[in-house]
Amino acid sequence: MGAFIRFLTTGVLSFSTDFTTYLVLVGLIGLWAPVAGVLAYAAAFCVNFFVNRSWTYDSAGAGAGSQLLRYVLLVLANTGIVFVGLAVLTASGWGAVTAKLVLVVLMTPVNFLIMRQWVFRDRTDEVDSTMPASGAIGAGR
Repeated sequence: MGAFIRFLTTGVLSFSTDFTTYLVLVGLIGLWAPVAGVLAYAAAFCVNFFVNRSWTYDSAGAGAGSQLLRYVLLVLANTGIVFVGLAVLTASGWGAVTAKLVLVVLMTPVNFLIMRQWVFRDRTDEVDSTMPASGAIGAGR
C-alpha cells in the first residue's frame, strides 16, 4: 500500500507542478496560453517520471532510457484512452466533468500497476533461470 500512496502523492505533485507552472507562465510572464500549457505539461511529465522512478518505485538503478521509452508509450496510450473515453461518455450523455472523473478513477490503479510491472520494473534484478546460481558450478567435486 505504501507504493500506491507514494504514487498518488506523486500525482498530486505533478498536478501542482503543471498548474503552478501554467499560472506563472501565463499570469506573470504573459506567455500565450497554449504554449504555456504545453510547457507546464512537459514540466509535470518530467516531475512525474523522475519522482516515480526514484521514489515511488525505487528503480533509479535501472536503465533510465528504456524506462523513459516505456513511460512515453504509457502516456501516449493514456492520451488515446482519455480521448476515446471522453468522446464515448460525453456522446452517451455524461457530463464532461463526470466523464473525466470516472476515467481518472478507473485509470489510476491501472496506471499504478502498469508502471510497477512494466515501466519501472527493475530488470537488472531478474535472474536468468537457465544460468546456474553463483557458486553452483563445480559444486560437489
